[in-house]
Amino acid sequence: MLLTRIIIVIAWLFAFLGTMYWGLFTASLSKTQWKNYPLLKQLIDDPQDLFLAAVFFSAVSGGAFLLNNLITDRPVLVEIQGPHGDVTQKATLAGLTREFKEAAVDLVNEAKDYFNAAEGDFKKRRYLDAASNYQKSVNVIPTMSGYLNLGISFLYISDFRRAEEALISGVQIARRKDNKIFEGAFLNNIGIVYASYGKLEEAVKSCRTALEIHKKIRNPLGQANALTNLGTVYADQGKLEEALKSIQEALELHKQIGNLLGQATALNSIGTVYADQGKLEEALKSMQEALEIYKQIGNPLGHANTLNNLGNVYMVRELKEAVKFYQAALEISKQIGNTFGQACGLNNIGGAYFQQGELEEALNSYRAAVEIYKQIGNPRGQATVLGNIGDVYGNQGKLEEALRFYNKALKINKKTGYPSGQASDFNNIGNVTTSVTFTLGKGCWRKR
Repeated sequence: MLLTRIIIVIAWLFAFLGTMYWGLFTASLSKTQWKNYPLLKQLIDDPQDLFLAAVFFSAVSGGAFLLNNLITDRPVLVEIQGPHGDVTQKATLAGLTREFKEAAVDLVNEAKDYFNAAEGDFKKRRYLDAASNYQKSVNVIPTMSGYLNLGISFLYISDFRRAEEALISGVQIARRKDNKIFEGAFLNNIGIVYASYGKLEEAVKSCRTALEIHKKIRNPLGQANALTNLGTVYADQGKLEEALKSIQEALELHKQIGNLLGQATALNSIGTVYADQGKLEEALKSMQEALEIYKQIGNPLGHANTLNNLGNVYMVRELKEAVKFYQAALEISKQIGNTFGQACGLNNIGGAYFQQGELEEALNSYRAAVEIYKQIGNPRGQATVLGNIGDVYGNQGKLEEALRFYNKALKINKKTGYPSGQASDFNNIGNVTTSVTFTLGKGCWRKR
């Protein structure tokens, strides 16, 4: 009770000081300035109103102080007596609230620490380590930021099942919070995952929904990214004209907002669509434009991806030229420490050797590639290269070895839930059992 009285006295003191301030303030006003304070003038003209205002101010102040005191200084434990007469202490809601506040600070700091560690891993392209730390962050506090980056990390190591789980968890939070920016980003990435699974209709639906959201909130960058991904899915469906239209629309948006990286990415993607159409000159022109922009902005990762795609075009024109592009891409990947790019380059080089009939050289490149994929934890890459090794052994007539590698690839694709890969593996296993020899290895999936 003593503490409460002290608080009330302090509140009255504040009221008195406030009233004195009003008096000094009003005394300093000129006649012209009084016109700007009609309510204050009315209070001064009527002493009874001024007194009531002071009483009201002191009551509010005292109440606020008292309420705050009652909330913060309530006991965390109270003494109680049980049905058998025993006396003990019981926790109160105030105690629980205080613990929640303290725990919240600790949890926030812990989640931030894991997130920051993940960001460092991600920057160094250690995507598996990044995924581990992002996972720890969302385990402490489920956040949209954490789930988005977790999904991307799994996507970058081709662990599509866990990428899908993370992104769906994130989009659910975004919808609960009605956060359209994050919802659009999640749906865009979910579309990429569905396309990787071969679920192309679901991918189209997800990308279209993302596109509509980004249009609604007037986010041109999000629109452009959704259009590019939509175009990629259309291309996978064989709808090449629709793919071209979608990606060209994305290119225009990137130009409008001055996004050079987006322009280069779109040009690279347009080039792959032209290549699919058999328009090799248009494909080369578009990819060369992308290459120039990547050089201009100093983006070696995009530079290497485009060189790989140029190698893919030359695979149907001149194998030796294709090898040159693949090797140039491989060198850049080594320089920047991009292990995924190195594995992809080695796989592509192995494919070029395979096409030239240089089977031992192809095997050497494939083996080096599969080891890197193992190290970085990329199951889809492993399965692809294992299938390619099976193709080499099949062409050498070593059917038992071929079958062994196809089954390894199948086991991985089953584990990761990649239906297109499983279909390819079953087809290869069937070909071995009927002694059909392969003539085409599988390269890296193209960077549209």
